[in-house]
Amino acid sequence: ESVERTDFVVDEVAFDGPVPTWGVFHATPDGRLFLIWNQTGDGDESGMFIQRVVPGEDRAPVRIPIERPLNQFFNAAERAGAAPSNTIDLIGHPADNGNVLRYIQLRMDD
Repeated sequence: ESVERTDFVVDEVAFDGPVPTWGVFHATPDGRLFLIWNQTGDGDESGMFIQRVVPGEDRAPVRIPIERPLNQFFNAAERAGAAPSNTIDLIGHPADNGNVLRYIQLRMDD
């Protein structure tokens, strides 16, 4: 969780924690739903993360160990015509170079 606040002295919006920049949902064949997102922050708070979405449960996010995380990306999802899968395909722009497209494939263990 990150809460937006305004610094009235310099008229800027700031956050009190990591700032999410982009996110997508991913469904698996067995009905699980995951949220994948990128966030900016200090140290280990920055990068790409994944978290299973379970109503009523507070699950801890897992940092995805990617050397060059994507800050804007799309996935092969059901809304784009793909079947639910244990493989996550992501395409997007890395945070350090918005003029490049990168492809990342993640395989999920059962």
